[in-house]
Amino acid sequence: MQQTIEQPSQQEQQASSVSISQRGWWKRKEIQKKNRHKETPLDIFDATRTEPESFYERAIEWTHRADKIINLILGYFLAVASVLGFMDVLSNGEVLGHVPFLFYIWLLIMGLGVDFQILLVIGRVPDLARMVGHPVGKWILVMFNIAFLAFLAYVSIVIGAVFTQHRDVPGTIAQAMGILGINSTNFVYERAALATFLLILMAIDRTMERWRMQIAASNRQQQQGDVQVQHEERQEQVSSASQTEQRVQTSELTQVIQAMQEMNAQNLAALHTMNDKAMQQFSQVTVELVRETIERTVATIMLPGATPQTLAVPARTSQNAHNRRQSISQEGEQQRSQERDTEAMSALEKPERGEQDMRYYGELIETMYRGNNNLTVTEIVDQVGCSRSTASKWLKRVKPVEA
Repeated sequence: MQQTIEQPSQQEQQASSVSISQRGWWKRKEIQKKNRHKETPLDIFDATRTEPESFYERAIEWTHRADKIINLILGYFLAVASVLGFMDVLSNGEVLGHVPFLFYIWLLIMGLGVDFQILLVIGRVPDLARMVGHPVGKWILVMFNIAFLAFLAYVSIVIGAVFTQHRDVPGTIAQAMGILGINSTNFVYERAALATFLLILMAIDRTMERWRMQIAASNRQQQQGDVQVQHEERQEQVSSASQTEQRVQTSELTQVIQAMQEMNAQNLAALHTMNDKAMQQFSQVTVELVRETIERTVATIMLPGATPQTLAVPARTSQNAHNRRQSISQEGEQQRSQERDTEAMSALEKPERGEQDMRYYGELIETMYRGNNNLTVTEIVDQVGCSRSTASKWLKRVKPVEA
């Protein structure tokens, strides 16, 4: 029977554990789905930016940051180059005529601005794709960057081909372009348009980078606010839990105090009851002792008034003594001892009365002995009510006189 009972209990435990694990799995799935819905492209973008650990990863991170810094500087350089070209055109070549080295600076800026942008555009496309959340906008941005990258590559290819042709076959650049079948006029326009587009793109890139930083800062603030709210909620929960525990402890302490008070009240009531009973018993015993003492005293006082004829009749005296002994023998030993102590105390307190009682005891014992020569101490004590020492003393005094 125990095995049959244990087997269903084990099966129930296994089933409960399986159900609990399934519930936990479904809860985790629901939480993951909610988190996926809550995630934004900017959050994903921020989450992918991890701290590098190896030297290679650190180098990649450094070059990426260097590209961004160079891109920021190249924007200003391209703007300066555009201003130089504008000034030279408006001055009819006077600027470069007076300052010829500015032309080489303009060429360096244009070369860096065009050729170096190939690296920057390739590195910028993934970041921009992560920043844009809408899929249509993301594809438009990617396609625009790819087209611009193709335009940059086309210009670089033309420049490289013309440079190589001019190196192999000495002559002018126009002759090299003519041999390669490139329209020099169109190339000049394309080059100028590319420089202008690069300047616009750098401005847009700077604006988007600043916008991304602002959004990242707002996201961090929002996350900090969420963390603070969660922390406050946890503190509220902890405080509420502590208050609940304090209330429970206070209620438990109150219950314990009430129980202790009830127990103390019960104990006090029991003590009062016991004291009342003890006082009642003590008062009853005291009243009985006083009553017996008074009765004994009254009996003692009334005995001397008896006539000598009644005392002289031996038969009647013996009969009365026998009846008195039977009535007195029914009393307890404790009452007799208490009565003797009471009589002794009264005798000590009243010496004159004690002397009278002693003389009375002597006369009474002498009368009893005349009526009964076989009188004993016990009979004297039972009949007269004196102590054994008094009865023995007077009995010894009476016997020699009769002898």
